Amino acid sequence: MPAGTPCGHATLFNAQLLSMQLRAGMSDPAPPRDTIVLIRRTKKRWFNHHDDIFAMIRKHADSAGLKAVVYGDNPVPGFNETRQLFSRAYIVVAPHGAGESNLIFSQPGTILVEALCYHETGEVNFCYEHMAQVLGHRYNGLLFDKQCMNITAADVESIVKYYVDKLKR
Repeated sequence: MPAGTPCGHATLFNAQLLSMQLRAGMSDPAPPRDTIVLIRRTKKRWFNHHDDIFAMIRKHADSAGLKAVVYGDNPVPGFNETRQLFSRAYIVVAPHGAGESNLIFSQPGTILVEALCYHETGEVNFCYEHMAQVLGHRYNGLLFDKQCMNITAADVESIVKYYVDKLKR
């Protein structure tokens, strides 16, 4: 098992080694990346417009023969279910939060669309951007004058549509 690292400072070697070990033995060859995952949080930093965002994701997923799945935290799915879901993820859409740590199970090239939040100090935490980069993922951060909870389907749609259209080509 590779050494741990401080939050937001994953090292390239350790993060990639851990990801490979966690995905090892799941299936050979790797499962198809055929799912758009929307993370639903219930305690902090949730999407106020979650249902609208999911409806938009489902529309674009259906147009490309992809699945649209909500990964919720009430209750949190088990280890194997989580590992399977994120290993099939083509796109993950999420408000900033711990659920994004499950990207460790995803294959290189997975796309993260993260709604970033301003902290009370006015700072923004980009730890999942760094994690996505060291895992070989694509990262799209959404930062508006509004808080991440107020992100709408329209705010996310152009990014989701862009990557779904790329897949259809």
